[in-house]
Amino acid sequence: PLTLLKLDANGSVLWRRSFSRKLVLPTVAVGADGSTFVVSQGGSYLLVQMLDPSGRSLRSNQISAKQGTVVADADGGCSILLSKGFAGKDNAVYLGAFDQTLRKMKEVETPLRGRGGRTYQLISTPRGHLAIGEGTEQQQQVAAEFDQSGGLLWQQAITADFTPLVVPFKSGFYVVRGLEGSGMDIEKYAYPAKR
Repeated sequence: PLTLLKLDANGSVLWRRSFSRKLVLPTVAVGADGSTFVVSQGGSYLLVQMLDPSGRSLRSNQISAKQGTVVADADGGCSILLSKGFAGKDNAVYLGAFDQTLRKMKEVETPLRGRGGRTYQLISTPRGHLAIGEGTEQQQQVAAEFDQSGGLLWQQAITADFTPLVVPFKSGFYVVRGLEGSGMDIEKYAYPAKR
């Protein structure tokens, strides 16, 4: 079964929780208050679960979608980048926002497509969220930032054979992409300093 473990700094298990055997391909995000959000595929739906800091299930919600990835939001809720199909050029990707009770607040379509399935990522930014994944055109990767209300701030095509990896850090993020042949390129982006 899907099993989630919380480890301390020495690698000792603090708690372990097991869930249904039907749930696969989980993504996990931890909020500032220690709440854990888990999104996993359950066949014809996504299951989003919220756990307290000790791993006890607080609430859950089934979403009509096939695949997704989650980030914790500053307001105690979460945002999920999701697709309603498993793959293909028509597999549109949506950004959904959920409150602390896991009630869907809004959902907007993004310029991404899940051509290869869950080939997209999501991180939080000071202005909202950054999504990266396959675009509408074959062999095209797209990065797009959305504000807190889900409005598109900007989008940009990226040259890469595969979806780059986005790694957040406190004041920005890295974009890691493989280069044709061999090797990789790492770019560092910093958020503007607050005035």
